Amino acid sequence: MTSCSAGPKSTASQPGYLGDWTSGDYPPNFNGDAGNAGLDGGDPLGQNANYLTISGVSGQQGNTRQYGVHVPIGYHGTPVPAVFGFHGLAMNAAFFCEAAGWPAKADQEGFVMIMPNGYQGSWNGGTCCGAAASAGLDDVALVRAIFAEVGKHVNIDLGRVYATGWSTGGYLSYRLACEASDLFVAVAPNSGGIGTTAIGGGTMSTSDLESCTPTQKVSILDIHGTSDPLVAYSLQAPSLAMYQGIDACSSMTTAATVPASGGDTTCVTFSGCPTCPNVEVTGCSIMGGGHCWYGTDLCVGNNSNFFNSTDAAWSFFAQVSR
Repeated sequence: MTSCSAGPKSTASQPGYLGDWTSGDYPPNFNGDAGNAGLDGGDPLGQNANYLTISGVSGQQGNTRQYGVHVPIGYHGTPVPAVFGFHGLAMNAAFFCEAAGWPAKADQEGFVMIMPNGYQGSWNGGTCCGAAASAGLDDVALVRAIFAEVGKHVNIDLGRVYATGWSTGGYLSYRLACEASDLFVAVAPNSGGIGTTAIGGGTMSTSDLESCTPTQKVSILDIHGTSDPLVAYSLQAPSLAMYQGIDACSSMTTAATVPASGGDTTCVTFSGCPTCPNVEVTGCSIMGGGHCWYGTDLCVGNNSNFFNSTDAAWSFFAQVSR
C-alpha cells in the first residue's frame, strides 16, 4: 500500500478526540443473543439488538438513527482501519453483520466495524430503495455524522476508511463513493449499482443522485450474480464503466488478482488506474449467482461454490489506502 495523502493521518489528530473506547461492542449488548440462535432459539433476526443513537443530523427530517460499533480484539489506540457495513432491504444491522461474519473478520484483521441501521430497513442510495429513498433522506450526511462520532472514541486511520453493503446497502456504498470520496478510500457494493436515473434499477424511477462527481478517486469492487432476481446484473457494467472513467483507468480489463477468479466466479480489473494513491476498479461476476451475500445464508437464488463476499471485500480493502 502507498500513502499519498498530506492531510491528517488519524482521528486522534482531530479536535474533540477522546480515545476512550477499548476492544468490544458498543453498546456492549449490540448483538443481543443472536449468537446463541442455533443453540437455544435465541434471536436469529437480531430483533433484540441494542444500538447507539444519533440525532440532529441534517437531511434526516428529525429522525433519530441507530448504529453499532465493534472495536477489534487487540486494539490499543494506534490507528486502525474502519469498515461500514450496510444491510439489505427490510433487514437490520445486527442480523446482517453477524450473518456476514463482519465482527469476527474485524477481530481477525484488526479493523473497526461500523454497523448502521437503515430507516425502516432501507437506505437512500438514489434509485434504491424503500422508505429512505421515498422520503429523500440524506444518508450520506448520516454516515458522515456517525463516522465523526466514532472517530472521537477510536483512533481511525483516515487513509483506510471503507464501505460495503448488500442490495440497497450496495447502492448506498456506491453513493458514498460519489458523494463522500473525501472520506472513503474504497467501496465494495454487492448486488447493487450506482443509483442515478441514467443507470436505473432499484425501486424509484428517478433519483436525487443526479450525477456521480467525486472529488477524489475511490477504488471499487462490484460483486454481482448473473442471475440476480432482484437487482439486475445488467447494472454492473454501466456502474463499473462510469467509475472506470471517473478514476481515469483504461477501458481494457485483465484478470484480477484480488479477489481472484475461480469456480463459478470471474473477477476482472481495469488496467492503467492511478498508482498514487493506488486505485483499483474491479468487478466480480458469479455465474448463475442469485441475490446473495455470497458464502453465507443471506441468499435469494443460487449461492456460490467458491466466492465469499466478506473475505473478498476485506482482501480488496486491504490493498488500497491513501
